[in-house]
Amino acid sequence: MKKKQQVEMDKEYARKLHEELNKYINWDVAIDHVKQKAKEDPYVQRYQ
Repeated sequence: MKKKQQVEMDKEYARKLHEELNKYINWDVAIDHVKQKAKEDPYVQRYQ
């Protein structure tokens, strides 16, 4: 198998894996969690 073909297969596999992982993430909860942590972290507050 050529290197370019392997790279294409790897990209396709990664794309499918990302889709499957993203199905199980409640993005609203994740974003709220990040926002809450940003409020608590003084380093993040400094750069906002």
